[in-house]
Amino acid sequence: MLLPAVITAQDQKILSVKVRGNVRVPTSIILGKIKTQEGQEFSSQVVQEDVRTLWQMEDFTDIKVEKNEKADGIELIFRVSEKYAISKITFAGNRAFRDKTLKKQLDSSEGNLFDRKKLKEDEGKIISFYREAGFAKIGVSSEIDEKEEKREVSMTFRIDEGTAAWVAKFSVEGNKVLSDRKIRKQIKTRPSLFRRKLFREDTLNEDKQRILSLYRNHGYIKATISDAEVVYDKKGKKAYVTIYIDEGPEYTVGVVKLKDELKKEIKLREGLPFSPEELRKDIGRVYDYLYARGYVYASVNAAKRIDEEKKKVDLTYVVDEKDVVYIEEIKISGNQRTKDKIIRREILIKPGDRFDLNKIRSSQRKISNLGTRQPFFEKVTFDIQEGSAPDKKNLHFKVTEGKTGTVLFGGGYSSREEFIGFIEVDIENFDIGNVPTFGGGGQSISVYAETGTESESYSFSFTEPWLFDIPLSSGFDIYDRLWEWDDYDEDRTGGRLRLGYALGEFNSIHTRYKHEDVDISDLSEDASEEIANEEGTNTISSLSLIFSRDTRDNVFDPKHGGKSSISTELAGSFLSGDTNFTKYIGKTSWFFPVWKNTSINLRMQLGLVQEFGDSEYVPFYERFYIGGADSIRGYPYRDIGPKDENDEPIGGGVKAQANIEYIIPIVKELKGAVFFDTGNVWSSTDEFDLADLYSGVGVGIRLTTPMGPLRLDYGYGIDIGEGRIHFTIGWPY
Repeated sequence: MLLPAVITAQDQKILSVKVRGNVRVPTSIILGKIKTQEGQEFSSQVVQEDVRTLWQMEDFTDIKVEKNEKADGIELIFRVSEKYAISKITFAGNRAFRDKTLKKQLDSSEGNLFDRKKLKEDEGKIISFYREAGFAKIGVSSEIDEKEEKREVSMTFRIDEGTAAWVAKFSVEGNKVLSDRKIRKQIKTRPSLFRRKLFREDTLNEDKQRILSLYRNHGYIKATISDAEVVYDKKGKKAYVTIYIDEGPEYTVGVVKLKDELKKEIKLREGLPFSPEELRKDIGRVYDYLYARGYVYASVNAAKRIDEEKKKVDLTYVVDEKDVVYIEEIKISGNQRTKDKIIRREILIKPGDRFDLNKIRSSQRKISNLGTRQPFFEKVTFDIQEGSAPDKKNLHFKVTEGKTGTVLFGGGYSSREEFIGFIEVDIENFDIGNVPTFGGGGQSISVYAETGTESESYSFSFTEPWLFDIPLSSGFDIYDRLWEWDDYDEDRTGGRLRLGYALGEFNSIHTRYKHEDVDISDLSEDASEEIANEEGTNTISSLSLIFSRDTRDNVFDPKHGGKSSISTELAGSFLSGDTNFTKYIGKTSWFFPVWKNTSINLRMQLGLVQEFGDSEYVPFYERFYIGGADSIRGYPYRDIGPKDENDEPIGGGVKAQANIEYIIPIVKELKGAVFFDTGNVWSSTDEFDLADLYSGVGVGIRLTTPMGPLRLDYGYGIDIGEGRIHFTIGWPY
């Protein structure tokens, strides 16, 4: 007996309930869904509800109930016809994209129920995906393979990719105010000189918004793009894109209502073209001004009123400063080795001070910059926490300590020079009084050794950056350096005492005393008279005064800011020395962000050394020399400048040097560099001539490796027509 809808028989005992026709859906699941059970009295109403319940599972295309009457009751059979499930999805003909990528575009997925409507929709999704990627002639069809016995279906999408179209031309129509060139700079859908750039519809849509933003930020807030036309050639390989722009009128800034003390912080002034982007920046500048004065809860809004007749945008700032907030407590965490005071002394804001976001950010920068070759901390963050009252906040600095020991080694070689190698051990965040770990005190120690066929150098340095817990740095250097030049040997043995005092956040002043014995020996038979006159040992005793300013954002990997210094060194017999001279050196190095994390580093250096007191000349070993890795790359070490009759460099009294380097990130830890170096050394100020310069160009890489920073440069000396390689490498431990 077939019961498709309503069963009228009542008061009969159900002997059994069975399920037939199911393949994928387990019988236990179906029986678990229905209320009709063996041993119950038969109820047509309950069976009808059971049928509705099974339909809600959405697994079946047909459900029928059969009733078989027996002498002592009835048997019920729920006969179902299952929907097909998707057992497998495959693709044929796809070369540009993997199956995995294409499956992500589909609504259908393996294991889910097959839906013919979705199949057609998925074809359209694949077509859209390909067209957005530049495949104008894409064609997609689908096939299904049904397996009745398993109630499964396998799907195959057959793809005819055609050829991806590349942007052959990008044109702009209707633009009068902004040039084609200026618009093209903002977009990605443009031809490339170096490679074919695929046309993508999604990129074009993004470019439309970029163009509109460009116009709106130039005052054309009603600018629209009326059409974006894409025309393909007959083969579908080239895309010709034309953007049609309706610029509309220019809108300028009208009346600006804002407190006078805040108005000086904004840049959108009356009469200037209105710019939504600049308005957002102005609101940010007002916030920065208020945050720097303790108004943490301040709110800033700018209401715009457009005067269509005058084409003006009036701005009314609504500023609610609320109450001033003060710093209640400053917490530090994460410093397992470093003493609290090493961090706290870099914090520019103190408990009880007004909340000042500028000082907090500067403090974060100062803590991040602790260290010489390696930073004390890999990461420095801060967060603001609630204090004991609404007008109080707690400041919490979190640090992640890094490895502060460094071993460096390096070398160089060229066709005219022998190999020179060095090794250097630096220990940062040292504490001479913290036995036995000797860590966490902010001090630094450096041990250096260099050896080669023509030179040797050994040194030891120690620095205490905060003597007596005030910003008074102190330290000393001990060294012995030997060079074997063509006509003589030069051996310098001595030491330096150093003191420095911080003059605020960016400036500092330093003084140094140097005592050094210079031994000139092993002269060649034809050594020049100037070199022979210095044979033997002479003592240099000098005092130096250095003023420096450092505004770099990050001393280890700067992107902007600079470091400059001016120094004066005075050496004389009044300090128990044998030589008398004055030396002046000015240095500056600046970093400028350019484009997409690239930056430019510009370095310049000027030097002047003159005789002093009863001296008639400056010894050749105290003059300036140029050439090599740290000055003009591509030239031999010290090869530029005055030379004697044996072509031996004897240095000069005036030095000028400039270096410019364009730094390009390649991957996370690797950067490329293109550089230009120029400079010279002259005997005296009378011969100084900036038209007489030696120059070098080259390329290099900057790699951060597990062993430390690696620098490899190839410089080509333009004036000598040859090049050479310079490199250094190091690792933390």
